[in-house]
Amino acid sequence: MIYGGPSTQLTARQRKRERREVFVARMAVPQYLNWSSTPITFNRDDLPDRVVAPSVYPLVVDPIIVNTRLSKVLMDGGTSLNIIYLEILDLLDIERAQL
Repeated sequence: MIYGGPSTQLTARQRKRERREVFVARMAVPQYLNWSSTPITFNRDDLPDRVVAPSVYPLVVDPIIVNTRLSKVLMDGGTSLNIIYLEILDLLDIERAQL
């Protein structure tokens, strides 16, 4: 804990309540939706008959790559520059020499 600041003005009761809030630890238990075990697949029947401008419609996904879930990955057909952050490479255990 950091001592000093506004917490020095608290009463013993308020400090005890503050410590209880700080030291509460709960295990995060994921709660899955009923349909989450169903795989999502696409085939040609799901495609529209025609698309006026295919690169105009972006798609944001959360892929799993090498047992690591990435969040908010933008997929669009119009970019010519792909950027990946160093933190992602570290999570995937990819060395910089492999780039």
